[in-house]
Amino acid sequence: MNLAVNHRFFLTFIRHAALCTGLFMPVLSCGLTYAQPIQMTVCIDDQLYIPYFDKDERMGDDGKVIELIQWSAEQNNLVLKVLRKSWPRCLAEIASDKVDAIMAAIYTPERAELMAFPDGAAQANPDIYLLRLRYPFFVRKGSDFRLRDYQRQSGFGINAPREYIAHQMLAHMELLSAYDYTLENGLKMVAAGRLDAYVVESASGHYAVERLALEQQLQATSEILMERYTHIPVSRQFYRHYKPQVDSFWRDLATARARVLADVD
Repeated sequence: MNLAVNHRFFLTFIRHAALCTGLFMPVLSCGLTYAQPIQMTVCIDDQLYIPYFDKDERMGDDGKVIELIQWSAEQNNLVLKVLRKSWPRCLAEIASDKVDAIMAAIYTPERAELMAFPDGAAQANPDIYLLRLRYPFFVRKGSDFRLRDYQRQSGFGINAPREYIAHQMLAHMELLSAYDYTLENGLKMVAAGRLDAYVVESASGHYAVERLALEQQLQATSEILMERYTHIPVSRQFYRHYKPQVDSFWRDLATARARVLADVD
């Protein structure tokens, strides 16, 4: 009797194992569970910095950086929710844990007190980063602009996007114009001779010049104000909760850059 019971139990076990391994019914669910995706709310500047930040024809989130971080997020069970706000507001909301991450942010010791950056972000050449960017001066065509020779005096000054590190550097150098301008308005003011130069990331500046049909009026200098590595820091609260996923997400950015940015100058 015991042998018969054991035999029936063995046959039942074999049938269940076969079903669960897909030998007879490959689509049968066997109670396997997967970790729930983690939503990560990312705040980005509401200005268009093509090719990095853009909007598609439905006014949805688009651009190379969105594509880049989306790929890295998918590898690490993260689901992105992108919010477009002014850059000062993005900085304020990550400091108060109202958003989980911001991009693209340059490391500073002051920012590191308010948000979490990848290990090594303070180094001159970090191993882990989002983008490496150059910031030239966009000036009128034919200008012989040289920063070391430039004296504002009776000029109009130089401008850059507000709350960007370039803007802070110009203010520290006492070269900042009296008024702040967005990227497109700043370039228009330079073309009109009412601003001496505008500093912005190189590729974004060139795309904007082309979009505004100002190629015959503006040029970028070979001299740059700065070259910096940018990051996608996260709030300290989010990092405490999801440190392994975030660390892996940051590491995967290198592979994502190779896949997504191969055609960006």
